[in-house]
Amino acid sequence: MNELKLLVADDQTLMREGLKTILELEEDIIVVNTAANGQEAWEMVHRNEPDIVLLDIQMPVMDGICCARQIKQHHPDMIVLLLSTFMDEQYIMEGMRSGANGYLLKDMDSRLLIQTIRSVTAGQFTMPTAVAIQLAETINRRSVEADRAVFGQSADFTRREQEIITLMRKGLSNKQIAQQLYIHSGTVRNYISIIYAKMGVNDRTSALMYLQAK
Repeated sequence: MNELKLLVADDQTLMREGLKTILELEEDIIVVNTAANGQEAWEMVHRNEPDIVLLDIQMPVMDGICCARQIKQHHPDMIVLLLSTFMDEQYIMEGMRSGANGYLLKDMDSRLLIQTIRSVTAGQFTMPTAVAIQLAETINRRSVEADRAVFGQSADFTRREQEIITLMRKGLSNKQIAQQLYIHSGTVRNYISIIYAKMGVNDRTSALMYLQAK
């Protein structure tokens, strides 16, 4: 049986020693050392050459994300798992950018932790479902915000287009807008097509979503 050498870094002694105890219950896992901050962990990486490094994100001297970044720059094949109490989107995004192989929550079941460690050694990227959902929502929101920013730069509406937009916001149909402005419904359709083009959208639902952000 191949042994897995782990390094555990956490500034809380109870958490650090607790993880060590749980991990060493497994016959094929050896905790080669423990560290109280990222700087200690970085120094121990060179001395102990672990297969996996478990890094708490919030640590003094050097935080887990900075430590992960340094480890992956100098030891790209070393597995780094980030540990956090919080499901914070900034931590998640920064953690992924650091090159870490996974993002774990400290309240996870010990059996799941062991399973995760074994999975990541097989080349699988890992994160809890709740964290994955949070990450997907963050990426989607930022994508929408970026699209809106682009739309906003190109949208320069005439007075008549602004009048139609105001009525669109109120939920009026093309026919109702035409009656309100005393113009033909075909003319309204033409104006709305131009408005869509300026927004960079293709339908009223997308246009209303764009308008709600303004």
